[in-house]
Amino acid sequence: FCYQIAALDSCKNSSPISDTHCSILLSGYVNRCKREIKLAWNINQDTVALGFEVWASLNGAAPVLLQSLGVGSTTFVHSNAVVGGNYCYFIREKLSSNRSASSNAVCLKADFTPAHGFAYLRLATVANSGDVNLRIFSDTLVALRYFKIEKKRNGSNTFDSIGIVYWQPSSFNFFFIDNKVQTSKYSYLYRVITVDSCYNRDTTNIGRTIFLQSTSQNNYSNKLIWNDYGDWNAGTDFYLIHRLVESVEIMPALFIPFSAAVTNTYLDDISDFGTDASLFCYFIEALENQGNSITFQSDTSFSNLSCNLRDPLIVVPNAFTPQGKNPVFKPVIPYLNGSSYSFRIFDRWGEKMFETTDINQGWDGKFKGEPVNADAYVYRIEVIDRNGKSFVKM
Repeated sequence: FCYQIAALDSCKNSSPISDTHCSILLSGYVNRCKREIKLAWNINQDTVALGFEVWASLNGAAPVLLQSLGVGSTTFVHSNAVVGGNYCYFIREKLSSNRSASSNAVCLKADFTPAHGFAYLRLATVANSGDVNLRIFSDTLVALRYFKIEKKRNGSNTFDSIGIVYWQPSSFNFFFIDNKVQTSKYSYLYRVITVDSCYNRDTTNIGRTIFLQSTSQNNYSNKLIWNDYGDWNAGTDFYLIHRLVESVEIMPALFIPFSAAVTNTYLDDISDFGTDASLFCYFIEALENQGNSITFQSDTSFSNLSCNLRDPLIVVPNAFTPQGKNPVFKPVIPYLNGSSYSFRIFDRWGEKMFETTDINQGWDGKFKGEPVNADAYVYRIEVIDRNGKSFVKM
């Protein structure tokens, strides 16, 4: 409000109007992101003003002088306010002749937002569906806006944004499912960009999924190759190799110590699984070390499921002795497990001596119930595996 004064005589004649004097209106606001309190006011138009003083009371204590300012000042930024403090401010304008004019009081709380939000990518794992599941850990004391998920395929140069997860108060864990992946072909790297209420951005650690490959190495072994998981706060403790033979898991899982080799290999001896097993599937389980200083828990990540359907191995003796130590002539076919089997014997003139579709039945060296002469004979073995692929050995 602004005031002027004039004197009136008994005849209501007015003297000249005085100078204008205005009350000081103080306003203020909290800039949470810049962590400061800004004050603004008007001057009172006194022609002999000497300057301004900024006074403040913290949490109900007696007011103290924060700053003396020159003539014409109309703003002040309180940049070192105590976080969470309750402040009441007023402005005092110093005038001549020991006069002063004070403003209204403005009370504000210094409820500043933390400069950066915190998050940690605690897990990236391949799910049973072949998707990749992400688990993000966030401190509930820090208000965030959202998490931006970024991904790149192993070997690629740049991360691409693939989605957003919105922050919720009172929640430590947030989840994201990436279903645009080929986990049977590639390993993927993930990171999370945290965006807080002030749009400050931080980047988390990187989570790398485990990609497993299995191949038939020789007659009785499969070779496994997989990459290390990355990147846990406490590091990887060890790996477990889970083996499924004809869809039945073989227990216990194989223990593989962590060696920081980046690329891990293992040769699995499958000679003990008999002649009927042809489908071998594997997946890797990685376990985190104890001592995670962020979550205070240990996590587990799984690889893709890698399956190896072995071709039938047809092993045939080159001779036999009817009525001797080896009285029956028949092949041994590990990993057959097929849909069709045929075994036939011919003499040198092409006459069929023997035929069977029973893999357990062999030739005893007889034709029409009578022993044949010792000679060279021709065999033909034909099998069709579970995928309809034909194999012939003669």
